[in-house]
Amino acid sequence: MKRIFVFSMCFFAMAALSLEAAATATVVQVQGRVSIRSGASGPWVAARSGMTLPEGASVTTGYQSAVTLKIAPTGSVVRLNQFTTVSVASLGQSGNTVNTTLKLKMGTVRAVVKNTVNERSRFVVSTPVATASVRGTIPEVSHFPDTGTRDRKSTRLNSSHATLS
Repeated sequence: MKRIFVFSMCFFAMAALSLEAAATATVVQVQGRVSIRSGASGPWVAARSGMTLPEGASVTTGYQSAVTLKIAPTGSVVRLNQFTTVSVASLGQSGNTVNTTLKLKMGTVRAVVKNTVNERSRFVVSTPVATASVRGTIPEVSHFPDTGTRDRKSTRLNSSHATLS
């Protein structure tokens, strides 16, 4: 009886660990001046191809600068244009769904979100005034304090929970 109990506890512990696997965000291309900071505090370091961003990392781009990130395992691609500051609020995998949430503080984000046969994507870009859930390609989401949140077509997103499909 004791063996069955220990075996079942080990089985449930392993199952719980496999439910929340790690997804990754990797820098694939850097143009100009791009800096990354791991966590809420700490030093900013120059971004370079191959860097992996942990959950909680912040990325900022300068004048005429951009960075491209790849989200694994789905292969979704995110491009941060000049004068953009983003933090990786969440990055993980639950079952067959890859959950990615980016907090756009300022600037422009372009995302091509992919779903594969084995993995689905739940991709969210959150700004101070709106939340965009991405289900496929999103042209661009921009947020600047003086103009608010807009998509590429210059439609102002006033709602706190706008969904772009």
